[in-house]
Amino acid sequence: MRALFFMSIEIAEILKHFPKDEPYPNQEEALYRIVRAFDVGLATTVILEAPVGFGKTAVAICLARYYGEIGRASCRE
Repeated sequence: MRALFFMSIEIAEILKHFPKDEPYPNQEEALYRIVRAFDVGLATTVILEAPVGFGKTAVAICLARYYGEIGRASCRE
């Protein structure tokens, strides 16, 4: 797996929420771009358009779990 970093978060921190064993490279790239867009303020909403079989649902589940965990953590602080 490539070592992708964005902001202060390592991609592995996000991928631990991925619902399958390991994402395909295109899914990893989508996760990178989406989280980066959210974190640097480029977007508040994202639409992922991709062909059938891309794994859009897996990407969405991963993002929901990741941001859900962050939300719970920030509420505890």
